[in-house]
This record gives sequence, structure tokens and C-alpha cells, in this order.
Amino acid sequence: MAFTTVTLSGTFKSPDDVASNGTITFQLTQPMKDTAGNQIATRVPVKKVLSSGAFSVDLYANDDTGVTPTGVTYEVTEEIDGIYRNYFISLSKDTTTVNLADL
Repeated sequence: MAFTTVTLSGTFKSPDDVASNGTITFQLTQPMKDTAGNQIATRVPVKKVLSSGAFSVDLYANDDTGVTPTGVTYEVTEEIDGIYRNYFISLSKDTTTVNLADL
């Protein structure tokens, strides 16, 4: 079984409705192994530059059946309009497209 791909998107705007500038980076907290498909998802960071305040990125789900270890998440690092923020998210195999604002 291959990793399930989830398309994650989002839009950043200032309080006065102006499109934000910056980057958003996603990095797995640990490598994920799919032994059935003989694949390893590495911890290489995926960095996206906002375009008119928006981004879209394809990432692997964190909860595929047979993938180890369990409990792996993505560390998200935002640098939006000069402000940094870090947090963690999980992406479900049951949702192939998701907006960051809904997590």
C-alpha cells in the first residue's frame, strides 16, 4: 500500500483584508515507514511561498494503515508578514483535501 496523499491549502490575510506575504514549512516529526509498499517518507522540510496570501501542498497522511511509527505529526512553521509561529498538525487518510483553517 502506498502513502495516501492529502492536499492541504490555506489563505492568509491581514485584519484589513490584504493578502499576506511569507512562507509556511511542513516537516514530519519522524520518518514514516510503509512496509507493505516498501517506502519511507523522510523528514525533509517542505517549504511553500505564499502567492497572493495562499498556498497548496500535497503531503502524506499521518494515519495510513500499516505505517509506522504511529503518532507522527507535521511540525508547521509559519513566517507570515514577519511573524513566526510553530504548531503541529495531523492529516487523515480519510480526507484527501483539507483547508488549514479547518484543522
